[in-house]
Amino acid sequence: MNCWHCNKELIWGGDFDYEDYDLEGDGIVSNLSCPNCEAYVEVYWNNNKKKEIPDSIKKILIEKDKAMKRYTDKIRKENKCQINQKQKGIGLKDRL
Repeated sequence: MNCWHCNKELIWGGDFDYEDYDLEGDGIVSNLSCPNCEAYVEVYWNNNKKKEIPDSIKKILIEKDKAMKRYTDKIRKENKCQINQKQKGIGLKDRL
């Protein structure tokens, strides 16, 4: 599995049962990380034949999505600031 951000191969960190995450149902949560850009990925696999995602997982996914959006917005803002500073001839060392 490759990183969505930089396309490098992710490193598998481990697998956990749903009960380790206090989730309902039977399933596995796998975690992976990117050695290049330090992205972190959790994969939720549900062994149920039902197509519906349990509410406990929906809640986690919604919260993680919100947190990821806040983090991504922050990084984009910082990168834009750094680019603007470089264009003006002011380096990162000058700002510190």
